[in-house]
Amino acid sequence: MSLEEQYEQIERYLAEALSPEEQQAFEARLQEDAALAREVKLHRELARSLNDEKVNALRGQLKNIDQGWAAPTDQQPTKRISLNWRQLAGVAAIIAIGILAYTFLNRGPASLTNDELFAQHFSPYRLVLDERSAAPSEADQLRAAISSYETGNYDQATERFQQLQNTAPDNVLYTFYTALSQLSNERPTEAIPLLQGLLQKGTHLFVQQSRWYLALAHLDNNDSENAKAVLRQIQEGDYQYEAAQAILATDNSE
Repeated sequence: MSLEEQYEQIERYLAEALSPEEQQAFEARLQEDAALAREVKLHRELARSLNDEKVNALRGQLKNIDQGWAAPTDQQPTKRISLNWRQLAGVAAIIAIGILAYTFLNRGPASLTNDELFAQHFSPYRLVLDERSAAPSEADQLRAAISSYETGNYDQATERFQQLQNTAPDNVLYTFYTALSQLSNERPTEAIPLLQGLLQKGTHLFVQQSRWYLALAHLDNNDSENAKAVLRQIQEGDYQYEAAQAILATDNSE
């Protein structure tokens, strides 16, 4: 399914315009695809925030852009431009980004919700593990966990990293990626104690990353107070310091 088709299906789903069969199939995908679930959540938040006046203003801006692309009216022959599906997807992505930018710039940072802040700042941390870093008895399980994480199957990734964590409880990375799999799967309450435990361990390579993702987990759990308390602990030069300051500057009292 192309990006444009996915956007259209999301909008039809939110407008309750899908057939019963289409809705059942779409909701089944939502249960299995965490990235799609986050996209639906973001579309829902945008739909709530954009009133008719802003929608019309945005349409006017897009219309002006379209007019700027109009073919010349002189006698010179014009070149026909055709776009393949990748280019069309790119245009759709640019329009989507424009909608997001327009929304956030017009609303201002003071009106962002915790869900919007989380969606704006969260992305799963890149994998730094491979099977060569595991004990021979763990290699197959780690290979499977890595595959699940990289393909976005965070249910399986959680299960497999948890098994590795049980086998090697002192391995910080197994705990970290268990927490990230939970958080990627919209389960902040399960991720929070794991990340807190990592911070309590003291010095290790992933202290700064654990602190950042703990703050995001509190945001996803709609806990502004604890999120900002953790963000204030992020010092200049630390991982995601600038992003932490941007969130702290947002007066979101939910």
